[in-house]
Amino acid sequence: MGNRSVKDGRISLRFCQSAWIGLATIALAAPAAAAQVPWREVARWKRDSVPTMVAISRDGEIVAANEGDAGRIVLWDRSKRGVVQSCVHEEADTLQFSPDGKLLATTDGRPSRWSRAGPGIVRLWSVATGAMLHEISSDWGVSAAAFTPDGKKIVVALHNSVAVLDVRTGEQLAATSARDNPTSSNIRSVLVANSGDEVFSVDGDDIDIWTQDSLKRKRVMYSGRLRSVVAVAPNAKQYATCTAINGEAQAVTVIETWDLIKNRRYNRSEVPGWHRNITYSPDGAFLLAVGDSRQVHLWNAHTLEYRGKIEDACGPAGFSGDGSFVAAATTSGDIGVWDLRAKAGE
Repeated sequence: MGNRSVKDGRISLRFCQSAWIGLATIALAAPAAAAQVPWREVARWKRDSVPTMVAISRDGEIVAANEGDAGRIVLWDRSKRGVVQSCVHEEADTLQFSPDGKLLATTDGRPSRWSRAGPGIVRLWSVATGAMLHEISSDWGVSAAAFTPDGKKIVVALHNSVAVLDVRTGEQLAATSARDNPTSSNIRSVLVANSGDEVFSVDGDDIDIWTQDSLKRKRVMYSGRLRSVVAVAPNAKQYATCTAINGEAQAVTVIETWDLIKNRRYNRSEVPGWHRNITYSPDGAFLLAVGDSRQVHLWNAHTLEYRGKIEDACGPAGFSGDGSFVAAATTSGDIGVWDLRAKAGE
């Protein structure tokens, strides 16, 4: 056991053992009963408390979720139908499995919730033993984390900068410099492209693109979609926006996909209700949105064809690493696992 301090990026680490296309091609695929697909539910985790975080391993076998108010993170085995491990991260905000499913990353983004400076933490846990392997802290908080495709590194958003860490040793390999006005900067999400050579960080309606090896900024793209939630596709060719609008009769959420290079719209779809997030599946095939209507909706990410809602799911929700499964909290407070490759009754 040893201690490590890194001044650049203000990180301290304790090593203990994530062309315009014409209107004719725009999909206005509002939800309709005929479009809905009855996804097959393959498992149900009976719970005593409603989770606020859910993640599922690449093979769809292990589900992670928080439990109670004590910061307990519980790992549940789908085949064994039982809890296999647990760990504690009291202020954890997000969960993410490594590509091989052997590690679980938890992040603590308190400053982004409280809008003030304060410590934040990302922890790496062994899925097999529940032991904490690394603890990485930042003066500005850790608001997001993403593993590289090979699982050897993890990219972390440190509220106003980005750093790349070695998963095996915890060593910081590269970091961006803090932004000019860190009090207003707030990186919401990070993504490593499937190719592994680019890192994307999303801050409001700005998408910064960095080289993965040295975190040198390649360019910044201003989406201009104010009041939207922005997600970048894993293939690094498009991004999606989710914008909720208060209509006269009811709220409507507009989902749009855009060319990441030319910033031109591909497709558009609408769904009733107020939805505040959108997520690409790791294989880039689906877009998922969870809303205040307590429904989880899916679209074809390439065409924005509406694929239907996952019955009984209300979020939070997460994709498995290969995009085959979705795990989500249900209206009863349990957690369900759905196979996106099969329909009900198959």
